[in-house]
This record gives sequence, C-alpha cells and structure tokens, in this order.
Amino acid sequence: MMPAVLALLCAGQSHAEDGEAVLPFVHVETGIGHARLADAVAAIGAGEGTIRIAPGSYRDCAEQTAGTVRYQAQIPGQTIFDGTACPGGGVLVLAGQGAEVDGIIFQNIMGDAAAIRLVRGGLTVRNAMFRNSARAIMAGADPAARIWIDRSSFAELGPCTGDGACGSALETSYYGTVIISRSAFEKGRQSHYVKTRALRVDITGSRFDDAEGQATGYLIDLPMGATGAIRSNSFVLGRSKAEAGGFVGVSTQSRDNVSDGLFITDNKAALAGDVPRILSFVQDASLQRVTVAGNELAPGILSREAQ
Repeated sequence: MMPAVLALLCAGQSHAEDGEAVLPFVHVETGIGHARLADAVAAIGAGEGTIRIAPGSYRDCAEQTAGTVRYQAQIPGQTIFDGTACPGGGVLVLAGQGAEVDGIIFQNIMGDAAAIRLVRGGLTVRNAMFRNSARAIMAGADPAARIWIDRSSFAELGPCTGDGACGSALETSYYGTVIISRSAFEKGRQSHYVKTRALRVDITGSRFDDAEGQATGYLIDLPMGATGAIRSNSFVLGRSKAEAGGFVGVSTQSRDNVSDGLFITDNKAALAGDVPRILSFVQDASLQRVTVAGNELAPGILSREAQ
C-alpha cells in the first residue's frame, strides 16, 4: 500500500480514510484543495493566505508573483519537494509581497536552481531542511525587506557548476536585514555557507560545522560589509578549504555597506584537524569600527586580521 500512496501524492492526490480522494495543496482560508501547488498559489493571488501541504514527496514547484503566501507542511518534516524546479530557477520562486515556509524539506535541487529563489519581498523560513542540492536560498535585492531563518538546517549544498559559478547555502544581494537563529549549516561543497550583502545581519545561536566540508569558503561572508551582530554561535572549520575561505569575512569584496557598529561577540570557534595556514576568526577589511570580543577560540586561531 505504501508505494501506491506515495505515487498518488507525487501525482497530486492522497486518500482520506473513507477512500475519497483528497487534494494535497489546501487553501486553508477557503478549504479548497488543489492538485498542483501553482494552482493553490494562483488562488491566493494578490491577497494573503496559507497553503497546507499534505505529507508526501512532490516533484512540483510554483512561482508567486503577488500577495503574501504561507507554505505550511501539514506535519513538519513529512513534506518533501524533491528534484524539480520551475523555469524561474527555484522550487519556490517568490516575487510577491512576502512568503513564509514552515516545516518543509527540499532536496536534490541541482544545476543553477535553488530550493527557494527570492526575487523580492520578505521571507520567513522555519523548521525547514535543505539537503543535497546546489543552492538552498538565493535572494535578489530588496533593501526594505527582511529575511528570517529560524530552526532550520542546511547540509551538503554546492558544488560549483560547470561554468564556474559557485553558490552558497544562503546567498542574498542587497536586502535590508538577514536574521539567522537556532539553525545549522554543515557539509558544504565548494561554497560559502552564508554569503549576504544585506545592510544588517543578526546571526545568533546557530551552528556552522565545516568538519566534513569540501573546498569550502567562508562560514559567514559579508562581502560588502554590514552592521548588526554575529553572536553566540559555534563554528568548526574543516581542513578542506578554498584559498579564500575561513570563519567570518567582513568587506571581503568592497566597503559598499556601512560596517561601523558590527559586533562579533561571544562565539566559539574550533578547528577540525590541521589547517594548512594561519587563520583568523575574523578577516576584516572594512576599515570601520567592528567589535570582535568575548569569543572562545581554540589554539591556532587568531582573533582578528585587519586587511
């Protein structure tokens, strides 16, 4: 029975106890079900609503062009989007006013696609898992909007594509604020773990474990600089590092963003084996007032390198 049920879910149907077919993408506010995720999104249109997704594995995707949509797993951790992206370059391509993703697993999203491609608008991700994919979340530019990642995990993301383009687990352009809380990043492949050009960051209570990383870059890279805080996180740096890589980088490409008042405090950092060069916990090229203090660093890690 189980293979048949999974096959029906992939095709866009599940079964109720009485044998009546139940559509898997339900618009909560109206109670109307849809066979395709795109149809459920279209039903919300420029309004606001929640799509509750039944347990199962789906090869489906949707492009949201308006409104505010909550994509919610009926049972957290039992809704999986597996291997299929829309032409817009993501399983979820988001260009509306805002979106929330809760309890969903994304896996096997390869090539130039991402699990979530955020064109504009705010985004909240909770209780989600991103694994074995080229990219998890890619965001364009929206300086007035916020991205918040909470209680989510990112693993085995990368590698670089054939044209030499390398993604990151989370990569954003000029967003207003990026918040990461209580989340985990590990086993990166030829990529940074977090790379954001956001004006402000608040990265707290999260784990960055590069022990099994493969030719990875920075655990956190703020290439244009940023204000805000990176605090109370744990970092483990693996031996397999790209030449431009390390724990935390500030203004590694330019000083376009203000970094005056950035706090990097109360973190823990360690090395997984011997790293074949001297490393600093923070590589700072901002030439501004960045506070690096109260961090617990393992032997062999310098506190800060000003460039």
